[in-house]
This record gives sequence, C-alpha cells and structure tokens, in this order.
Amino acid sequence: MAFTSDRDFVTPFWNNGGEASNIAAETDFPPVDGRLSDGTLINENVDLGTFTLADTRFLSAVGEGGEFSGQQVTVTMVDGNLVMVMDLVLDLGIGPRGVIRLPFYGTTGTLTIPGPHVTTGGLVGPKQVGPLQTGETVSGRIGDFNGDGYIDGTLVAVGVMPLSSPIYPGQPYALSRNFETDIHIDGLVHGSAKDVNKAYGFLPDEGVTQ
Repeated sequence: MAFTSDRDFVTPFWNNGGEASNIAAETDFPPVDGRLSDGTLINENVDLGTFTLADTRFLSAVGEGGEFSGQQVTVTMVDGNLVMVMDLVLDLGIGPRGVIRLPFYGTTGTLTIPGPHVTTGGLVGPKQVGPLQTGETVSGRIGDFNGDGYIDGTLVAVGVMPLSSPIYPGQPYALSRNFETDIHIDGLVHGSAKDVNKAYGFLPDEGVTQ
C-alpha cells in the first residue's frame, strides 16, 4: 500500500508475468502466468482469491487498464467510512467470452440494492439479490471487532451484471467481504481510527462507524 495521506492509500499495479505465483488466486486457478484467460494482466499486489457460484469456479482479480489503471484506491470519507474502488474482473477461465468486468465501489457504509438493467424489450433479470429486493440496503462496518487492537471490518458492494455476462446478465448483485489489517486501531503508525470516529461523533470505545 502507498499512503497518499494519513487516511488514504493506493495499491499500485504490479505484475511479474510468468514468474512464480505470489498470490493464492493464481495457484488456485492455473495456468500461473499473471494473466486472465483473455490475456489481461492482473494486479499481483491484490489477492482476491477464487470462489464458486452456481457450480462455476471464478478467479477474481484487479485487471490492467480500466478507469483506475489497474490500481486499488481507498479513501476515508468525512463520515469515517472507507470507500474502495478498483477495476474488478471475474474470469471463468474460458477466454474472452468468460471475462466479466465490473466497476467496483465498495464501502464500510451503506448501499442500496439497484434494479436490473432495462432494455427496449423490458426488464432483464429479477429485481432482487437472493432475499434482498431492489431498494433495500446492505451495510458494512469498520472498527476492531475481533478485539486484537487492529482495524478490521466488512466491505459491501452492489451493482448490476453487464448484459454481456455469460451468467446472470442484467441482474443486480451484492458482495460482502470481511477484512483484517495490521494497522493499529490506536494509530501507532498512520493515525488513530478511534480519533477519526470521535471527530465525526462516534464513540471511540465502540470502535465502529456503523
């Protein structure tokens, strides 16, 4: 991470090509060459891992190019919540038709489930994500919830699958990801998360912004 201020940071783009894997996602999803199945280079400073959905395995990664040039950018908002953006790519491993590009906006705050894509022929996909309906909200959190003295929490993100996606085209989605850091909650290195919360009206002994 490269800190651009005492509360904001960027994970710069880096790729080691076909050298030995440095992220678990590559090991789980061969071949190990630092590329998606369409040839796109991935940011090997970010390990998003693999997952299975509808009996299909995906590699998730931050891809080169895109709005954020393959970087992961994180800022602290005035309400104390984190916002993280990146050029997220999901890869089924079957070439260009299996690479799904999703602009990613994650936050420890609250987001609203969007509606599905609408075409000239009408709606595409259901107006829900699992049990959540369009218009309902999902919330993340930031603080020290495991009590180890370091910042942790949950990022949430919502969006709509592109119409070109081979799975769930046009349907809304919601993601939730827990995270842990080695950044001390009392700010021994980069400023105090408790002080940030206190400055915006949150109790420091709660250690949360949500």
